[in-house]
Amino acid sequence: ITGNKYGMWTVISLVPSKGAPILWLCKCACGTVKEVTSGNLKNGSSFSCGCHGHKFGHGINNIKFKHIL
Repeated sequence: ITGNKYGMWTVISLVPSKGAPILWLCKCACGTVKEVTSGNLKNGSSFSCGCHGHKFGHGINNIKFKHIL
């Protein structure tokens, strides 16, 4: 399935492993690279790295806000 797209994932390569689950190295449209199981790719339960649908995009959790006094 290398090269195929599932949601926002593009499959890069098979991750060498011993047994189940079968993992694939995938790149999200935002640039994040993660290992994703075959099942999650094929059944659609993993659509992206989590960036999809975030109102403010990637990294919003890393922003520190200061309270205005």
